[in-house]
Amino acid sequence: MTLIQKMNADEYKKLLEFKEEFPALGERLVHSLSQTHSVLRLTLDDCIYLASALGIEYSTFYGAILDAFQSKPTTNS
Repeated sequence: MTLIQKMNADEYKKLLEFKEEFPALGERLVHSLSQTHSVLRLTLDDCIYLASALGIEYSTFYGAILDAFQSKPTTNS
C-alpha cells in the first residue's frame, strides 16, 4: 500500500488543496506519495512540501540540518 493510500481523509483533503494552490509542487508530491510505501523513502523536498501542505512545522529540523553545514567560529583555548 502506498503512502497516498494510507493517508487519512483530512490530510488527503489538505494535500488536494495544496495541489490546487501549487499545481507543479502538488503534482510532484502526489506522484511521490503514490510511488512510495515508506515515509523513510521520501526526499527532504517531499517532506518539506508535505509538511507545508499539512500545516506541520518543519523549520526547526530543516534549520538544524542546514546549520550542520555552516562554518562556525573556532575557539582557541
